[in-house]
Amino acid sequence: MDKLLAPWERDLGAGLSGQNSSWFTEVALFIEVLMEAAPESLQRILAMVDVAKAEQGWTDSLEKAGDARHGVARLVEAAISRTDAVGDMARRLRKRFPKASVLQVPKPKRSGKRSSTA
Repeated sequence: MDKLLAPWERDLGAGLSGQNSSWFTEVALFIEVLMEAAPESLQRILAMVDVAKAEQGWTDSLEKAGDARHGVARLVEAAISRTDAVGDMARRLRKRFPKASVLQVPKPKRSGKRSSTA
């Protein structure tokens, strides 16, 4: 997977530097797959993020409920241990949004129907 992504890492880093939540509405699954299947590539992509631009978009995403928040929470999780400007940004966002920036495990939906035992 790393070889597949390598030519696109700079462009993907630029995409993760979006300045509002609309850039992140469909990124959660992609980031989740990268975290599992290509963590080295994800770290190289994060190295390409323009923090000056991204902090605005990541903040906007964490302020809103929904898919963008979930995607950026994954990005914060992936970046938090970095020792560069992206890691610094992730730590600032974790401090500012301690709940929203943490990966949420979805709770199973209840069907509302009770099974009857006779």
